[in-house]
Formats: sequence, structure tokens, C-alpha cells
Amino acid sequence: MSLQGCIGFLGHGNMGSAILEGLLSRGVIRADQAMAYDPDPERARAAEQLGATVAPSAEALAAAADTLILAVKPQIMDAALHGLAEVRKPTGLVVSIMAGISIARLQTRLGEGARIVRGMPNTPALVLSGAAGIALGPGCTDADAEAARQIFDAVGVTEMVDERDLDAVTALSGSGPAYFFYLVECLVNAAIAEGLAPEAASRLAAQTLYGAGVLLRESRESAATLRARVTSKGGTTEAALKRFAAEGFDRVVQAAVNAAVSSDGVHPANRQVFSVTRQYCCSRDSSSPASIAATSSPSSGVASDRAASSAAFARAASTSSDARSSFARSSIPADASLRSSVSSAAMNPASRNARVRTA
Repeated sequence: MSLQGCIGFLGHGNMGSAILEGLLSRGVIRADQAMAYDPDPERARAAEQLGATVAPSAEALAAAADTLILAVKPQIMDAALHGLAEVRKPTGLVVSIMAGISIARLQTRLGEGARIVRGMPNTPALVLSGAAGIALGPGCTDADAEAARQIFDAVGVTEMVDERDLDAVTALSGSGPAYFFYLVECLVNAAIAEGLAPEAASRLAAQTLYGAGVLLRESRESAATLRARVTSKGGTTEAALKRFAAEGFDRVVQAAVNAAVSSDGVHPANRQVFSVTRQYCCSRDSSSPASIAATSSPSSGVASDRAASSAAFARAASTSSDARSSFARSSIPADASLRSSVSSAAMNPASRNARVRTA
């Protein structure tokens, strides 16, 4: 089944581009159905190279799109959506991938009757291996749910959840890639400390992460079952896992996920961006270029605020930073479990044979 009508992308950064490429490569849409608007000329050209029509403005995009995908930073939401409620297709579906922006808040910008789906994809979507949670807003139909599922299935797997659960989805799969990358960092550093060459350690760790993920997905068995199967009594794996348990690894993970759930996802340096953007949007009259110029005059102070905020936009925050900090504050030394595993193999002759069984 394919999506019908014009599929519009407001923003064509990494995630917007990944979704468009996924939809095209999987045949969910044709290139002549795609339209994009991004104020960055380079990103607009990238959309055009994929076959999408480049809209001259956000308003033109919203007026044409049957499905409008909001793929901009949440910090610039007010500016990006300004004026779209009046011009967008009233029968169109809106799909937002802006982290932390509720459906209710989007409706205040796009109209109370707007049918909105919130999605939380993750960065592996860039290689068509993402995981996304999606939540339907008021008034969404079964057809809307199917359309949203097709959009996110084009770049990975999709789980339908209630909107109240999207914070947990963000902390799990949204921020999750950073947790695994951090674990790989620690494993590589620990292996290097044990004498392994950095290049070899990096390749082995990356392939281990990939292989374990594929095995977990394809076997349809639980992580606990697969872990137990790898862990031979008295072996190197058991030695490492005991050290993890003794150091409270499970509690560290729980604390990290809780930190991500509790975070609002906004770096302190960017909090002013929300305020400045709202000030700009509220003072801006889009009916004439002259009025926009007037509100941007040096005397109003808005022009300088916008210039300052544009640099801050580049420092978009992520909940992953809070969770990573929680991991980093853990008392577990980076190489503790690996050293325990290596020491076990060296001290216990029986475990040398177990190494083959537990590799």
C-alpha cells in the first residue's frame, strides 16, 4: 500500500532526509509526490536531488501538502509554524517528529481541529534501521494511523503508543543509540587497556553490537534468555556479568533512563531561544514585508535577538546528554568488567576452555 497525495516536508535535515529517502526507496511514494521546504539552500538542493519539488515558502508547502511532516528543531517550532494554520489543507494530516512538543501545543499553532500524529524516531533511521513510537491525536482515523505507520516503517520499525508514553519511548529508543554507543566506547577503551590494538578493538566491538542486535531481533527470544545461553558457569562471561551486577549496572541504567524521562530535552543555553522565537512570532505581522521589517528594526531589539538565537539553534539539545551524564557518574570503572573477565580466564584453567563456549 502506498501513500496518496502530496507528502510535504517542513525541514529537510538529517531525519527529514532519511524519511524521504526511505519512502522513495521502499516505493511508498513517488518522487513527484514529494515536496519540501527548508530555508537552508544546501538542504533544499538535497531534497531536489531526490526528486522532490522545492516549495518557495513554508506557507506554499502547507497549502499543497495532503500529509505535512514537521521535521524541524523544536526550538524553532513557533517561527516555523507561524501562519500555517490559515493556509494548510484543513483535511490534511500532520505528522510531527519534533521531540517534546505535545499534540495539544501543536494544535494551538495549527488549529484545534488539526489531525496530528506525533512520532519519535531515532538516528538509526538514517540507515533505514530505526525504531519509532507514534501516538495519534484527537480526530485521527484508522487511515491516518496506517499512513503514519507507513512513514515510519519506511525507515525501521514502528510501535503505536499513547502520547503519555512518548517520554518513555524517547528515553528508550530515542536516546537509546547513545547509550549503546557509550557502552561500546567503554568496551573499546577497556580492551585497549588490556593490550588490544585500537582499530581491532573498535571493529570487534562494533560487530559485536551489530551481531547481538540482529540475533536478538531474529531469534525472537528475550534478551535474558540469550544472555543466559552465552553465560557458561565459571566462564569469562559470568565473571564479567557478576562484576556488572556487583557494581549496580542495572541501577545505573534505570537512573539514566529516568534522567532522560525527567528531562525536558532543552539545553539551558537554548531556553532563551523559545522565548525569543515566541516574541518574534507574536510581534510579526506576516501580511506585509514592510511590517516584518518594522518589527525587525534595531529599535525593537528583535533583529539582534534573532541573530543571537540563530547560533543557539545549532546547539539543539537532546535528552541523551542527561542520560549519558548519569552513566558517566556511575562508580563502575570503564574497564572493570572486562578486566574481571580477562582475569578470570587467566586465573581459572577451566575457564580457558569456557572461553570457546562463551565467546
